[in-house]
Amino acid sequence: MNRPAVVLLDKDGVLIDLHARWGPVAAARSRLLAACIPGLEASRVAGWLGLGPDGRLGAGPMAHLGREAIARELQLWLEGHLPDPIDWQPFIHEAFRRADGHAGPAVARPGVLTRLNAWKAVGTRLVVVTSDGTARAREDLDQVGILPLLDGVLGSDRVIRGKPFPDLAVAGASLAAVPCEDAWLVGDTREDLLMGREAGVGRVIGMTGGACTRDELAPWADRVVDGWDDPDLS
Repeated sequence: MNRPAVVLLDKDGVLIDLHARWGPVAAARSRLLAACIPGLEASRVAGWLGLGPDGRLGAGPMAHLGREAIARELQLWLEGHLPDPIDWQPFIHEAFRRADGHAGPAVARPGVLTRLNAWKAVGTRLVVVTSDGTARAREDLDQVGILPLLDGVLGSDRVIRGKPFPDLAVAGASLAAVPCEDAWLVGDTREDLLMGREAGVGRVIGMTGGACTRDELAPWADRVVDGWDDPDLS
């Protein structure tokens, strides 16, 4: 395949700097939740979310799940780590609501606009498939000047099953009226790449600099690139 008919793109970690945007939210969620649940340490919540001591997000729930899915998984984790088996969801949702105000700026990854414009110039369609909600994803992408280049944005609220299930990738290819085998997918997590594999995407590309390292991505990717200037994206 000389060039893709459509490229399916994860948002955070691929198009937008994951750490600048969501690192502060993960820290705030950890701190606020610990403040309202006796015996819970913020550092334990941060580690579970995937937030490292350096403020960077690794391969954890914050990197690949949407808000509601994180809340559900966090309830299960709390049930296994706290003595009182109660419904922590009201505490979780309140902490998450307050933490949203700590979100960092949406910052485009270096070189992304140049590469997206080059793909558009040769007729490649571009669809974002993200675990974020569609409305918020569109706001972030508009803020960094990417939204006008896209043929569609699909968030986890547009499908029944999120990543790593194939639903978002299949829906993205369908939106572009392109068979999955003629598509490329670019993601920064194992869940992104597994989604592409399950959907039958023609080329599954892992990108470092987001949640996962090259070694973490390599088993699931056809190629691993270190950024938007990599020749494997040409």
